[in-house]
Amino acid sequence: GIRFGLAHTDPAGNPTNGYEIKISTQAFTLGTYHEYGNVKLTDSGGVDAWDNSKYINVWCLYFSDYPTLLGISTPYSFTVAGFGSIPNNHRGVCVSYKALGKRVSAGDVYQSNIFDLGRTLTHELGHFFELWHTWGDDNGLCPWESGGNDDGIADTPPETDHTFGNPSYIISGGTSFDGCKNNPAGTLVQPYGKPCLDFMDYTDDKAMHMFTTGQAAVAISKVSPGGENYSLTQNPVLLNWPAGIAEIETNAHLNIFPNPTDGLINITYNSATELQRVKVSNALGQEILRADGGTVKNGLFSVNLSGLAKGFYFITCNFATGSITRKILLQ
Repeated sequence: GIRFGLAHTDPAGNPTNGYEIKISTQAFTLGTYHEYGNVKLTDSGGVDAWDNSKYINVWCLYFSDYPTLLGISTPYSFTVAGFGSIPNNHRGVCVSYKALGKRVSAGDVYQSNIFDLGRTLTHELGHFFELWHTWGDDNGLCPWESGGNDDGIADTPPETDHTFGNPSYIISGGTSFDGCKNNPAGTLVQPYGKPCLDFMDYTDDKAMHMFTTGQAAVAISKVSPGGENYSLTQNPVLLNWPAGIAEIETNAHLNIFPNPTDGLINITYNSATELQRVKVSNALGQEILRADGGTVKNGLFSVNLSGLAKGFYFITCNFATGSITRKILLQ
């Protein structure tokens, strides 16, 4: 029930693609609070967080001291305001540059082909909303054993330890058992197996399929009135292009279709000024195609994208009175 979107407006009110890129020679390390704090500060070679009462901050980086690490999260409860020890402006998620997003082509760089579906950020955002690992981080114990722990969610079965790989389905309607199958009274407490289908376990991306109803309830409570992340839901304008662009768009009556497209896009516009040029940029903001629009007013213009790789692109239409940018999906 929680949806996300890249911000189109930065903290200063300027248009943005929703991210910043910084080339740095800084070695980003676990640090004092075990959360890669130096990537979260401009002064230490990283990038300062945007206002975390309005934005979820995600830092994508190279973990120089733990190169195989996929991600690490700093939820509210870990911060000083949440009675932890980490500075409040460090709240957010760190993700390896080799584990962000879903593979589009075979040449994309990933940690491996088992972590290329974007589930690392899903898992870390679970932590951001105060969800914990399904096995309870107790070094292979069951909750009823001395030192044993649980994730505190009633509808995730107890689990001895994390699950790797892509487990086989060996129970009708479920997955597989482990050492926490029966409690001390002999009651079967894994009726559908251990919770290795869950986003909060350690399986391969393709083996992660679900949050439980109980997990969803916890996450939703964090963005409900009174919840620690409620303020994030109160700034929907940040997902819209800034007012100046919106006004130009209203006057121009611009349409770009079809979206999604398999190659050819059509641009129709109703404007007192001619369409001067069309620019196509990739997800990193790099211009990869440009076409002159000509002198036609209130017209139709077509651009062929069939030679580009599949994915999201930004189409910027330049008029004499300003520019309009739209996002399209090439599939």
